[in-house]
Amino acid sequence: MSGNYIPTKDADFDSFFKYITQYVSLKSSGLPPAWGHIPQGDRTALDNAYIQWYDTYALTFQPHIKPVQDEKNRQRRIAEKALRHFVKRFLRCEPVTDADRTNMGIPKRNKVMIR
Repeated sequence: MSGNYIPTKDADFDSFFKYITQYVSLKSSGLPPAWGHIPQGDRTALDNAYIQWYDTYALTFQPHIKPVQDEKNRQRRIAEKALRHFVKRFLRCEPVTDADRTNMGIPKRNKVMIR
């Protein structure tokens, strides 16, 4: 799985991150949920990471000072790390399918077999 799937532009990253949180929430809802392998606490942590990112990112929509930009950049690094960890831990394994990963913009798992 490529490590370069995270969009570089903040607006694209925001859309990407938001969509993944929404997709995970949808697949983890219902009785029984399609994705029962993700604990509620981890879903909440992902949602909170997005909210923290967005709250800081939104401050940059208007003219702003350098400390605001610096904090946005810091929150972006934290959010990327949280998202990559979540993807690695929960979205690379079944019951998440390659179609799910494609829908979320996450590269498919590498299924190369070594003999």
